[in-house]
Amino acid sequence: MENEKQKSTELSSPLHRVDQIIGQRLKQQRESKNITQLDLANALCLPPHAIQLAENGEAPIAAQSLYEAGEVLDVPILYFFQGFEETAAVRPSPGFGH
Repeated sequence: MENEKQKSTELSSPLHRVDQIIGQRLKQQRESKNITQLDLANALCLPPHAIQLAENGEAPIAAQSLYEAGEVLDVPILYFFQGFEETAAVRPSPGFGH
């Protein structure tokens, strides 16, 4: 039961929301270019499951892979972050960087 509560909290965290939006944008652009998950995974030297997890917002995609995905999909890396509201921005926790 405690695991379910922890997972629920993780899924609603601001960081998870970032992963969801990036994943949605990744999938949207990949499909618009008629590129399969397998083809994108091969281009990024990732297992196909990693693309599926990223597109579903279930796992983050590394910054380098996201940058390379932008090159493959012919979009700037900032494309993946479009649609964020200012209030959804991730803020450092107290004491971070001090």
